[in-house]
Amino acid sequence: MSAHGYQRVLTSKLEVGYLEWNPQGQRVAILLHGWPDSPETWNAVAPAIAAQGFRVLAPALRGYGPTRFLDAATFRSGELAALGRDLLEFIDALAIDKPALVGHDWGARAAANACGLRAGVASHLVMISVGETVATIATLSCSGVSDLKNFHARSLSTGSARWPFCGPSRTSAGLAPKNDGVVDTALPRTIVQFCER
Repeated sequence: MSAHGYQRVLTSKLEVGYLEWNPQGQRVAILLHGWPDSPETWNAVAPAIAAQGFRVLAPALRGYGPTRFLDAATFRSGELAALGRDLLEFIDALAIDKPALVGHDWGARAAANACGLRAGVASHLVMISVGETVATIATLSCSGVSDLKNFHARSLSTGSARWPFCGPSRTSAGLAPKNDGVVDTALPRTIVQFCER
């Protein structure tokens, strides 16, 4: 986890809790967790990405961890467009320009929706464990993602597609278990290589 624990930022509807690594990084990567995970899912990956010069942010999606609605009367929606809008407001609240968006599962769909709602919001889009249909739509919406199919093929060849995102012990701890070094080496390296293109 980030050495400083959760930080918070306000959007129009939420107080978003997020983890941060390398606050002085020149480029920004936002890592979005899936269901039923938490930002801590990225603990094994974020430091390696940060070590490559990225400021890394991992927000808790609405309904998770420290993220809270500002108004008790706000309708509680988990639809993907709402998650995409939340991400856009998070980006705006922190005044981030064209971050690389890296999402797993629901986080990947939130990132794709953000790209669909605001063309050009991201420098790159990396989607992990999400259906091809959504990935194909996202390639039409975000700048820098025209080579997504090659990224997917490269992730399979490096073995990062085997990153285990299941199991009760990992979910309860919010951590992804090690898998022959895949989490520690192949996935962060693949994400950084893709985002440097």
